[in-house]
Amino acid sequence: MAKCPQCSSPSVRKSRKQTKGKTGKSRLYFAYRCNQCGTRFVAADTTLIGSLAIMGSLGFLLLISIMWIIFGDSADDELLLQKTQDRAFETEQSQASGYRAVAAGDELDPESSNGSPLAQYRLAMQFFSQFDHTGDPGDLRKAHNLLQKSANQGHAQAQAELGNSYLAGRGVVQDFPLAADWYQQAAKNGVPQAMYELGKMARSGWGMEQSIVDAYVWLNLASARGDLRARDARSQLISQLSNEELMEAQRRSRELDQTIPQG
Repeated sequence: MAKCPQCSSPSVRKSRKQTKGKTGKSRLYFAYRCNQCGTRFVAADTTLIGSLAIMGSLGFLLLISIMWIIFGDSADDELLLQKTQDRAFETEQSQASGYRAVAAGDELDPESSNGSPLAQYRLAMQFFSQFDHTGDPGDLRKAHNLLQKSANQGHAQAQAELGNSYLAGRGVVQDFPLAADWYQQAAKNGVPQAMYELGKMARSGWGMEQSIVDAYVWLNLASARGDLRARDARSQLISQLSNEELMEAQRRSRELDQTIPQG
């Protein structure tokens, strides 16, 4: 509400006659005349400004709501699509690895492997898959026992998975040295993923003596077998090696490569 600038009286009325010095073009300003002292003046219409502010706020909230509806649904759709793609990838990997995807309620018998390392490995992976549905720790224990039997008989993928279990503490107490031991066995049997993990562990010193040279050797071998993660990690190590160390690491890579199966 406008007040008279001369006598501060709130008793004013709008006037058609504009005061000198104001153009009167702004829709937010109006001419007033004081009922007490007769002073003419120009002041902003606070009621109109308040209304415009409220309308602006409502318009902003409406815009946010519309964007939330549009992009929120889009984000939900993308999340659903990603989950669907992830599930399809898991199924594809399961089929490629030779073990079927497991649905909730499937019955698995640890004795059905009949002592075969391959069957034990596949059954172990099924128990891991079943754990994803049931959350039953017993499934993890069964998976670990089967992996241990398969790995002890020289199954390379089982050895790599056993390394994963000890590295992550999945179904067993986390143990980096044991993880490194199993990764090394799997790597020498030609598993690129085990080579990659060994390279990372050597770089950080997890479960073994830290060695950038050793890290380069294993990452170099994994990269040669198509592991893109290993290729990127190997590139990051080059600047940390002297020329002599790099030449030594590459020489060791060549020699070790001759002793490892080529997948």
